[in-house]
Amino acid sequence: MNESAQRQLLFAGLPYTGKTSFLAIFYLAVANSAGRLRLGSYKDDREYLNEIAGRLMRCEKAVHTEMKEHRELSLSLELAESAEPVMLRIPDLSGETWEQAVNERW
Repeated sequence: MNESAQRQLLFAGLPYTGKTSFLAIFYLAVANSAGRLRLGSYKDDREYLNEIAGRLMRCEKAVHTEMKEHRELSLSLELAESAEPVMLRIPDLSGETWEQAVNERW
């Protein structure tokens, strides 16, 4: 995949604001729609996305991302009209990390 097809998204929010739940809902929406975006190749983090989507569908709380955890979520997508591949990369950091950055003005 060329670099122009790689999109990066900074996903930030304070603790318990629903970041993980939003990612699960976004994944389910793309996976189950016939819209402009569709899932691409399986070279991404679908196991994690399926896990958080499954918890959401069972009405279970999302697992809290710990401050020491630093993961980057990758989701392979395609633009429906052109089948152009897009790799969405989202750093998954805890809300406490962002809270600390605000409090200490990193």
